[in-house]
Amino acid sequence: MEVLTSKLAELLQVGVDGATKAYPVLREQYIWYKVMENIIVIAGIVCFIGMLAAGCVGLSNLLSFAQGDEIGEKMSKIFKTLCVFTMVILIILVTAAILRVVLAPDIMMILEML
Repeated sequence: MEVLTSKLAELLQVGVDGATKAYPVLREQYIWYKVMENIIVIAGIVCFIGMLAAGCVGLSNLLSFAQGDEIGEKMSKIFKTLCVFTMVILIILVTAAILRVVLAPDIMMILEML
């Protein structure tokens, strides 16, 4: 713990006592930062997969309508559902990115200084 507080004091350019007092706040903010970062990564992957699936379904939907198949109506519903799903995931991604800055401002400032 002493090594951690001395490194923290050196980084923040404060005394060891100041680093010891700041540690609980920074620890809580770091937890929020990591949680939001994980949500951003997972939402980004899911959003990419959703856009890829929507593109494939949309392309096959266009081909179905061009051929006059009845499958086109089902594909259209699937396409709309995938688009809504992808938009919801995109909103979650943006919200997590904003909350990361709001919930961990000191961590973001420290990362900017590094």
